[in-house]
Amino acid sequence: MDRLILKREWKIDLWDWILVLGFALSPMTQLRVWKVGPGEVLCLVWSLRYLNIKKIIFSGILKFFVLFIISLSIGTVIGLYATPEETKPTSLLTWLYLGYISCMIYVGFYKKDTEYTERVLFVGAAVAALWFLFLYIYSRVISSSLFGIELWYHGRRFSGGALNPHQVSLLLCGIAIYFLRNVMVKRHMLFSIIMAAVSLVMEIATESSSGLAALAASFLVGVYVFTANLGTSRKLKAGIMVIETLIIALLVVVLFGQIIEFIYNWISSDKNGLGRLSLFSHITESFNISPIFGTGPGTHSESSSGYDMEFHNTYLEILAAGGIVAVLILIWFTIRIIRNATSDSYFIPLIATLYAYGMGGFSMRRLPYWWLLTFVFVITERKYREHVMAKIEDEQLDEENV
Repeated sequence: MDRLILKREWKIDLWDWILVLGFALSPMTQLRVWKVGPGEVLCLVWSLRYLNIKKIIFSGILKFFVLFIISLSIGTVIGLYATPEETKPTSLLTWLYLGYISCMIYVGFYKKDTEYTERVLFVGAAVAALWFLFLYIYSRVISSSLFGIELWYHGRRFSGGALNPHQVSLLLCGIAIYFLRNVMVKRHMLFSIIMAAVSLVMEIATESSSGLAALAASFLVGVYVFTANLGTSRKLKAGIMVIETLIIALLVVVLFGQIIEFIYNWISSDKNGLGRLSLFSHITESFNISPIFGTGPGTHSESSSGYDMEFHNTYLEILAAGGIVAVLILIWFTIRIIRNATSDSYFIPLIATLYAYGMGGFSMRRLPYWWLLTFVFVITERKYREHVMAKIEDEQLDEENV
């Protein structure tokens, strides 16, 4: 019976397979011309079916990107005057593209039922896992390159055709936690366990410290969510979460010194770790130039060798590029995401993975990030609205009975 259900899970609209393939190929940045590769092109082609400028849907996704890009644009104008050698106006095109694709995914699925939307997410994660599994096995058994595409970074870190292992690492982290989420909700458990294990093995092969940190964070959040869901009522779940929060806060206070020492040792164990701390330290200089709107996207930090570089941290990049305004917009959007996710809390670890990965890189500027996050947004928003409507109906029935 489960085999028949799993077979049905792969049945999606032929057009949506274009979006799925775009997601699977998006980390393969060696195939790009400038910043455009087959993954970006396929997602763009898929979006044309839903493009209708006469009927704009003012979703939370659209509101976020409009406000966010406006803040970055103002920052860019300031940056071209204050720090012209650091500010890169062309980087705004990346945000315009990511915003457009995210909005089109929302438009394409917000009217479709939850079951079908989750099916497309499932197929996308499965195809991506199987594709990179093929590349991984091929690189181990046959050759480290495929049609001239290098599958290993400097011969020792699995990159799956990306110029940087972090491109594929982010995707593998996301789909690994997604499949573990399926295990938690008892959906295609055997297949999901295998895909999660496969994704984790390949993730480890990327040797991405940011990926390992993101996985650790999501596992902790997953334990938090799982234990909270042991409650049989909303009040009991809330009580468990309060107790867990107090225990975590107490442990942080008591073990603060040891935690800081562990984090420092872990960072310094990475050959680029202390270099990143050096990059982070320049945020004050950048922030002081334009604290409200920033100085636009660009290379606002400086390496220990004196080269202009990015901060290699999503949140510092946003603060430098868009200032306090951009950070507040992101906080508003994050609250919206978490609010929606309360309707299906087992998606929270996946959100935590994407956000935690940003501590060691600019993950928000990558297509897999927004592909996964937008699907989670669409699914959980619909479930949240259904929950709210059901609650209103129950209250109305109670009033009628009184």
